[in-house]
Amino acid sequence: MNTTTETGLAGRLAWSMKQSFLRYVARLSDGRCSATDGAEPSETEGFTFEVSAMQATNHGLSLAFRGDLRFSGHHGALFLRIADPAILVDGPHGTLSIAGGDADAPRVPLATFTAAVDSSGPALRIAGTGLMLTEAGSELFIGIYPPGEPLDDFTVEAAHHAPASTAAEPALSH
Repeated sequence: MNTTTETGLAGRLAWSMKQSFLRYVARLSDGRCSATDGAEPSETEGFTFEVSAMQATNHGLSLAFRGDLRFSGHHGALFLRIADPAILVDGPHGTLSIAGGDADAPRVPLATFTAAVDSSGPALRIAGTGLMLTEAGSELFIGIYPPGEPLDDFTVEAAHHAPASTAAEPALSH
C-alpha cells in the first residue's frame, strides 16, 4: 500500500476513547464535546474518524485519520483535544498518536496497543486492543489518569477504491 490522500481511499477509525471519561464530561453542568473536521459521534462506537492516508512501512503499516474532538468543562479548567489520530502498527504492537497543540508541534503518542490485522478481504481491518495510556497521554489528562491506564479498544477498516473513470463515448456506426 502506498500513501494516498486521494478520493480512492475510504475507511474509518471507530473508537470510544474511555467510556468513564465520556460519562464524566456528560455529567458536568457545563460539560461539552464537539466532533468536527472528519470526526463524528456514533451511537454504537463512540466516535469515528475518516481515514486520510495509509502506507506500508518497513515493519508494518501506518494509517492517518482526520477529525477533531474537543472536551471541555469545569468553567474552562477542563479542556482536552484529540485531533487527527494516527496509528503505527509494527508486528503485533502499535502506537496511537494525535496531533500536537499547534501545526509545527510533534505528534503526541497517546497510547500503545496490541494489533490484530486482517488483510484477507477487500478492506484492511485492524483491531486495537489492550490500549494503555502513555506518559505523554497521561499529561494530556493532567495526570488524572496515570501512564498504563486502560483506554477503550478501537477498530479500523480501510480500503483503496479505484477512482471513478470516465467512460469513452461509444463509436457511432453507420
